[in-house]
Amino acid sequence: MIITFIEENTFLQEGHKIVADKTYFKDLINKVIGSPRAYNFIKDKTSDLVISLRKDQMQVLKMIEIIISTNIDDKKIKKYIKQL
Repeated sequence: MIITFIEENTFLQEGHKIVADKTYFKDLINKVIGSPRAYNFIKDKTSDLVISLRKDQMQVLKMIEIIISTNIDDKKIKKYIKQL
């Protein structure tokens, strides 16, 4: 499943795509959205989703994307996400 995050009032083409099968995905959702219930809602879905984020949530996602792009090991990524 692919989740596309878009900032409020922007176009889908400007979205940030995240694959939901990574080990750090639950931590990413909890950190970006800030609600454990959001992950429980998302994990039960079988098709791709588009999620609209506020500007502050999008900034957190962009920081996490930098961490993901500079690290290869999923365990390190998960550790850094929890430290944010």
